[in-house]
Amino acid sequence: MLQRKRNRHLSGSQASEAKLSLVGSPRTVLRIAVLWAILLAVVLAPRFGEAATFRHLRYGVVVGSDANLRNRIEPVRVLLEDKLGVQVDLYLMEDLGQLTAALALGDVDFGRLSASAFAAAQVKCKCLIPLVSAKADQLSDDYYSVLLTREKDGIASIAELKGTRLGVGPPQSIALKQLPFASFRNQGIAPETFFSSIEAFDRPTDGIKALVSGQVDAALAWSSLVGNPDTGYSAGTLNDVFLTGETDEGELEIVWRSEPIPYNVYGLSTSVPQEVAGKLRDTLIELRDADPGLYGVMEPQWSGGFRSGHDVVIRPLLELYENR
Repeated sequence: MLQRKRNRHLSGSQASEAKLSLVGSPRTVLRIAVLWAILLAVVLAPRFGEAATFRHLRYGVVVGSDANLRNRIEPVRVLLEDKLGVQVDLYLMEDLGQLTAALALGDVDFGRLSASAFAAAQVKCKCLIPLVSAKADQLSDDYYSVLLTREKDGIASIAELKGTRLGVGPPQSIALKQLPFASFRNQGIAPETFFSSIEAFDRPTDGIKALVSGQVDAALAWSSLVGNPDTGYSAGTLNDVFLTGETDEGELEIVWRSEPIPYNVYGLSTSVPQEVAGKLRDTLIELRDADPGLYGVMEPQWSGGFRSGHDVVIRPLLELYENR
């Protein structure tokens, strides 16, 4: 028994000789087979990054014209270093486009992107995961593109809008043009020929005002679709219009909505080890409650805290950019 126990720690050639000498022992053969299977699994297993050799996280931050952001973000960097147990380096970016390109090229490991910027980068490099996403408030995890009509017109579906006038957002708008148009095409509807006219508005609220006034027959908008519908829900174009007091929300009807769209996505490179990624995810999800001040520095736009990227629906945006 002592000799067999020692054989489990022999070199490869010695172990082969031991196996040959003990081939009549099924238990020993089984032990050696299991050992080799474990060794092969360790050698061949795919890796999400090597935790043992990972030394620093490159955090890309868009500062724009905010000269003081570097100083305000420093306590966040220190916190992340403490929680992750690795060095965190800040890479300051002029704009979202620069950060998107840096993530896609592997020049940084982590950064705050719009949902559409994340999709664009991921389609380009296939090298990112959605680590976390900010919530607008305690009610809303996502928002939706919605198609509105006047309630008095009695229109209940997109099919009934054939030959009508549509109000949309600017050409670059994801929620107010690009994503809904892609969805319409997937339903066999070509917007350019289906609607009699398509009028673009620079401000989303102007499209709704045009709908209420009769200038268009339907209009695209965005909404959280949670909260009180009488006040235009908790966030979005309908809420903005309600706050102006210029129209009654009861006059409008939602006849189509998109799949949920995340408010933003904090993208992380797949080269970052899973252990570090897990610590970073947990730290961010706890940040709003643990230190509201630091949360506000890191996420200045949305106050609802972070949720796991596992819950983020990103497929429609990926398809949008893949089909370009």
